[in-house]
Amino acid sequence: MKPWFLFNDVPSGLSFIVIPPGTEVTDTPLRSATFDLKTPGLSCKSTQTVNNLEGSTFYGKYQESADGISWTDLAGAAFTFVITSSNIQTINFTSSKRYLRYSCEFDAGDFASCTLGVSLSTS
Repeated sequence: MKPWFLFNDVPSGLSFIVIPPGTEVTDTPLRSATFDLKTPGLSCKSTQTVNNLEGSTFYGKYQESADGISWTDLAGAAFTFVITSSNIQTINFTSSKRYLRYSCEFDAGDFASCTLGVSLSTS
């Protein structure tokens, strides 16, 4: 799935809905919109809510990029694998590159599904 849109010049002190609550996920990888932080080093807090997980484990994480094209996993910005039907996790991390996005996938299972919501706040 392609990103929905690009958030330009994300200042500190704002909160965003990265993935709207209740979004049905049946095909992964799923990637969020790209957040253009302009200046790396923002402190971030994100909450991931997974419900109705079936057929697989689920893994969500943040990725970063210097150019918005080549992406790598952001150290310290991964949620723990979800193995239960419902799970809420919050992580804190610091961006180190200009662009940021959320990415998630099922570990296995052709018929895996869940509902998902992800929020992000910066400071």
